[in-house]
Amino acid sequence: MSTFIEQLADFAVTTERSVLPATVVERVRLQHMHMAAAVSESVPPHVVDGFVRSAPSRGSARVVAGRRSSSARAAARIHAARAAYVDRLDHLLGGSTGVGAVSAAWAFAKGAKVEDLLVATAVANEVAGRVGASMLLGPHHGFGSGWVHSVSAAVSAGKLLNLSAAEMSNAIGLALMSAGPIPRSVWASVNRTAAIGNAVASGVEAAQLAQKGARASLDLLEAPGGLLENACWIPLSHSFTALGEAWLTHTLSFPRWPGPVAWHAVYDSVNSVLERHVKAADKRLRVDQVLEIHVKVPAPSVAMDAWFGRIGLRDGAGLPHAVRHGIGALIARHELGVAQMDGADWEQRKEAYGDVASRVKVEHDLSLTLDFMAQVVESVAPLVGGITEAEWRGLMERVARPEVGWPSMKWSDARSLLRHRPDKWLKKVRFAPVSLAEGRLDEWQIRLGASVEVYTTRGGKWPENRSIPDHSPGTPWSGTIGSVHSCFSRADPKRAKTCDEVWEYPPGEGAEDWVDRLLE
Repeated sequence: MSTFIEQLADFAVTTERSVLPATVVERVRLQHMHMAAAVSESVPPHVVDGFVRSAPSRGSARVVAGRRSSSARAAARIHAARAAYVDRLDHLLGGSTGVGAVSAAWAFAKGAKVEDLLVATAVANEVAGRVGASMLLGPHHGFGSGWVHSVSAAVSAGKLLNLSAAEMSNAIGLALMSAGPIPRSVWASVNRTAAIGNAVASGVEAAQLAQKGARASLDLLEAPGGLLENACWIPLSHSFTALGEAWLTHTLSFPRWPGPVAWHAVYDSVNSVLERHVKAADKRLRVDQVLEIHVKVPAPSVAMDAWFGRIGLRDGAGLPHAVRHGIGALIARHELGVAQMDGADWEQRKEAYGDVASRVKVEHDLSLTLDFMAQVVESVAPLVGGITEAEWRGLMERVARPEVGWPSMKWSDARSLLRHRPDKWLKKVRFAPVSLAEGRLDEWQIRLGASVEVYTTRGGKWPENRSIPDHSPGTPWSGTIGSVHSCFSRADPKRAKTCDEVWEYPPGEGAEDWVDRLLE
């Protein structure tokens, strides 16, 4: 029998443009525009200067800013690092696949067609997304996995290098061997730029090494003592099913906000309150007018807040990960982005954000947690299908550990618990089908909602509720397209015309010119 890696490689090598659903192609085009918007944003020199100075000054790969060229590996690392700093990486059910897939595709655009780049990105989404999805139940909680970044780059590069199935298998194996988990403390700091940049570069190199005959262990995922045994608590091996039938790319999100998706519904809610205040009072809400802010969120968000309380806010690039300070930035500046992440006056701004942060109260809402769990069971039951009651008990024991920060149950939660009947979910999971083809990926939603109440000095209460973040599956698709196009042209109004050209660029035309338009 073929190994998981060999199955993934065979899918990547044999998939052609003709079998890609139109909805997948459209999302992949958005990934390229979303990444181009990120790498075009202003990034402090110290973030990528080391990568730029160490990069070869000649090569076939285009590098953003100044129309420089370099080697494929160096260009992919520079683009991935710039996007990582901005921290608005697109993500799907298995992780952030776009930063590796798109960076690698750009690096090998010379001599290719746009169609080739789109196919390479799509298969990289599916392969790397399945690797990430198989490890979702683990100490990394699907967050900051270097394996996903490295494998997505390896598959995208390997597809454009026309690797054989055997070579692609070795490329995936080498990428998995060369990467690892990115600690959350690293992800929530400026150091994520180097971590993600290096992971993507190692994926590109893995494809190049495989092309030259380098070999890897092809049973690395499922072997005793292998990756699935060591990287997660319960391996979700059903994630490797239905390649070419169930498309993880349909679960893509294009975040409006930087930072982890656990906080995006919170930021959406606070931003909505600020916009409503401007309309009602004809002026912005000031920091000194805020008395308290009550935030209710599901268990994963509570756990992340508890975890961040342990490490603290290390630097400006970690601002969006600290939800209390992120809310402070939103209220103080009515925005949350790269502008607040660095600069000589960061300490002064940090103090202002901290002033608001001290008035933010984060609480667990069991109904939001149960909504999240219900959505998982209803849309992707095959992914967690077959997990036994004993395995669930072991999982609950692990997440109850203090370092995880999972909230404990209260007596007042009993009514919500009984209403949702989680015993039915356990039964449904235990006897769920074992193929993702029998799931409902097109109904997937990130049910990490939020309930926010902003109390002001004038005695007013401004409530806002969100069940899912903006520009994620379940929100209007036209709004997602508009948001990505707006981000692409925001840096320079002249790019509005370029945006239309990029979006409509013929697939059969040269990819090198298309990438130039993306990065100009």
